Amino acid sequence: LYACGVATLLLVPQVFALGDRSVRRRYGAAFAVVVAGTFFPFLRHAFWAFTGGYYRTFALFAATALVLAASRALTAIEERGGPDRRVLAGTAAGLAIVLALVVASPEAASARVSGLVGSQGALRAAVVVGGALVVETGVLWAWRPLSARRLARALFLAAVCAEVAAAGLVGFSGRVPVTNERWHERRGYHDHTLEAVQAIRAHDDGFSRVVKEYASSPARHAAPSATRPHAF
Repeated sequence: LYACGVATLLLVPQVFALGDRSVRRRYGAAFAVVVAGTFFPFLRHAFWAFTGGYYRTFALFAATALVLAASRALTAIEERGGPDRRVLAGTAAGLAIVLALVVASPEAASARVSGLVGSQGALRAAVVVGGALVVETGVLWAWRPLSARRLARALFLAAVCAEVAAAGLVGFSGRVPVTNERWHERRGYHDHTLEAVQAIRAHDDGFSRVVKEYASSPARHAAPSATRPHAF
């Protein structure tokens, strides 16, 4: 969710389990906004006054709220001497069910059977998420004894770093690096699209609609639309 990591999702419910009434009220209001904006597109559009290009900025605010809540939960766990284990077990079970449903979904199965690009990466990502879920849940569960807290802190930090490294490897493996020579070539967003649009406007200064049927983006899953980078 919003690329926050498994540790964040495990820790966020602890805010409501360990926090006092004022903390629950503040974070509850923040999460109500996040949930409403996530599941109701009209509210996202309305928040940004229907200007478009809204989702990434909204996701930034949502991710920031989740990370802050996870940090507050980690502080509460340290102060209280451990997490609420019932909430932790329920959270881990819920995340495991969601992961299993995603892996077993018809879309994922169809991608694996047909050998679509990215299906193996999705499987590797599922393995990374599942492994992080098991390890980080175990470390948080073992946080309670005073003698184990120092070790638990070190293991939790190591687990989060390993998750970030593994997720980054899955996300960036197979991508073509942009060399210095490739950067200066007429390709990607530096192709001849702008010249083509300028030539159209030079011959026809009236109203026109530009239809672009090729991708300029160097992204792996590029789409023909590139009006915002090309500013037309």
